[in-house]
Amino acid sequence: MPSTDQIHDAVERYAAACSAADKAAIVSCFAADAVFVDPYPMPANIGHEAIGAFWDGVFAMGKPISFVPDNLAACGDRAAFNFSVVIAAPDGGRLGIDGIEVATVNDDGVFSELTAYWDPANIRPLPAD
Repeated sequence: MPSTDQIHDAVERYAAACSAADKAAIVSCFAADAVFVDPYPMPANIGHEAIGAFWDGVFAMGKPISFVPDNLAACGDRAAFNFSVVIAAPDGGRLGIDGIEVATVNDDGVFSELTAYWDPANIRPLPAD
């Protein structure tokens, strides 16, 4: 079972990779056979190739510029946390999304499962910097 420190580290690495819009770093946060759902109840993306393809789709719609986890609760091999993400849209605007992630972290300190819960109807425009 992963340690609490490993769980916190996995979430922090994922947040940093998302904030940098670094697909390779994002995918490296997952086990080779990981199950990733974003948002629930969309079909699962299973394995590195499918997770990478999911992120290609995200990047085509806009690049994350900030992913901030908050209120992380680590219990056993699982974690739940709130998140706020800011996305730079192709039109130059910015969008905000808030939600909850539930993760399972394996003994190697990477996600074996990650499910995001957020309502697409609540995507909101943000003021420009």
